[in-house]
Amino acid sequence: GAQGIQGITGAQGVTGAQGIQGITGAQGVTGAQGIQGITGAQGVTGAQGIQGITGAQGVTGAQGITGAQGVQGITGAQGVTGAQGIQGITGAQGITGAQGI
Repeated sequence: GAQGIQGITGAQGVTGAQGIQGITGAQGVTGAQGIQGITGAQGVTGAQGIQGITGAQGVTGAQGITGAQGVQGITGAQGVTGAQGIQGITGAQGITGAQGI
């Protein structure tokens, strides 16, 4: 069926308490949609309060004494160095060519 007429929306109110919500119209029978109810005017919003002052920060106490550092452990002995391998044989030197005049 045809859609019902939309109701008028009330003017926006000033800022304070919120206005009463308007009545919602009855829903129509299946087919045509019922008329939408009127929306009440919006109330005023109250002024926001002032933020309080933040107090000064307290004094920081002195730092405590640091304890003595512990003894360093002994360094272990260095291991034995292994034997060096045998050097290979040097090959024969090639023949020297004739020298120019």
